[in-house]
Amino acid sequence: MIYSFSSFFNNHFALATFSLLLLAFINMYLFKNNYVRFGTFFSAMVLGIITGFIDLLGFGLIVFYCALFYLSYHAKNKWLRKGAFLVVLMCSVAIMLVPVPGIENWQAINRLYITEDAIPYSMYFTFDKSLIGLFFIWFCGYHSLANEGKWKPALKIAAKSGLIAIALLLPLTFALGYVKFDVKLTPFFFLWAINNLFFVSIAEEALFRGMIQQTLMSWWQNYKVGKWVALVITASLFGAAHFKGGYKYMILASVAGLLYGYAYIRAKKIEASILTHFMVNSVHFVFFTYPALASAFE
Repeated sequence: MIYSFSSFFNNHFALATFSLLLLAFINMYLFKNNYVRFGTFFSAMVLGIITGFIDLLGFGLIVFYCALFYLSYHAKNKWLRKGAFLVVLMCSVAIMLVPVPGIENWQAINRLYITEDAIPYSMYFTFDKSLIGLFFIWFCGYHSLANEGKWKPALKIAAKSGLIAIALLLPLTFALGYVKFDVKLTPFFFLWAINNLFFVSIAEEALFRGMIQQTLMSWWQNYKVGKWVALVITASLFGAAHFKGGYKYMILASVAGLLYGYAYIRAKKIEASILTHFMVNSVHFVFFTYPALASAFE
């Protein structure tokens, strides 16, 4: 396995742009003042324009998406709030599936073979998909610890859910021939961890647990099994969204989605499912074939 850090750190424009976007995420938790939050995020957008990752069309789409996200949680008119949320949900699903016009993502790693018998790994720092998580944390109110709540209960739930998820997924991944033991300390783990937590896990959990599962739970809150039906449906959708990884990956993602959703139900905070998700992904990266055995696709 060979990876050059020089090419990563020499890309000064990309590094500056996505570091500022990362700071926007961090400031959501450090500051509850919306002027500070907006200032950091707006600075990231401006730098994105200067460095060529965002053009005027992309800037307009981001502003439109941000405004809709705000209205979907804070509009005083119920129908405006519901209508904005529906559009936001459709836009978020689209962002997950296709590139957004006017926004360029940064491919930091291109087809790296972490182990010889694995499929190649590519890593993107995504400006478009990360907006789903960033805006959700910003505007969702009590669903995020960035706005209110205590960390200790969410951390306990995340740790327990993560351990259960790993215990369930481990025999299943081996039975499917998806991975094998491959303990490794890669020189870019910290880069992978930053990307996976802030640019992957937060976005996916915001969409599937924070938006889809929470909506279904609120629809069926008067039924005893309502939240569990919402959990199963959302986990199935989460698995289906990983169709590019093949049917084995879809099965694994569906099972994992059950545990991420369970963490969200228990804690009622998106951070519990985010940290459960990140914990499972980190164990996969460090201790097993990553992303998967090439033979799993034969």
